[in-house]
Amino acid sequence: MTFSPASAMRRISVMLLASLCVQGAQAVDPPPAINVSEICTTCQDVIRCTRDPGSPVPAYPVVVYYLHPHSTWEQIVTIWDYLIRFGKPKQEDTRELTIYEFMAPEGRPAQIRGGQAAKLSAVKMTIDVPGARIDRTSGQWSVADPPGATELRTAGSCTLLPVADGFAFLRSMAPTS
Repeated sequence: MTFSPASAMRRISVMLLASLCVQGAQAVDPPPAINVSEICTTCQDVIRCTRDPGSPVPAYPVVVYYLHPHSTWEQIVTIWDYLIRFGKPKQEDTRELTIYEFMAPEGRPAQIRGGQAAKLSAVKMTIDVPGARIDRTSGQWSVADPPGATELRTAGSCTLLPVADGFAFLRSMAPTS
């Protein structure tokens, strides 16, 4: 049997590939309940939070949070930031937010608050919105009690709407002419 550098490289490549496959077969954590990306600059995410029965807070039993996509310049800054970090993953992001507050599960919102900000954290696995926090791992929704306080109290749970349902919701909220 003759030794050649090419065959040695092939053997090393196969061994490395096999070791990566074995490592990839390890148990994987379940995906988060609210799977929103800090990296995606064009994503439009709609999160629906529902108050638990018997919970006195918040005042509105259903709140929908719409996380807007970044503007063109914000997208350019995100790419530049990624390049400066030499490809290290982004840990936090801030997205423009519109909050729709409902008195009932169906119908028109009682209040719409635009121009807000949501802070996404990959480290804490949370989304901080004005007066509330969403745990992305479990979907738990905690709100300030009383409003304006810094202490948060569990109020209910949240779900990330599928893309089609999110777009349908946004279309239904558009002003009718």
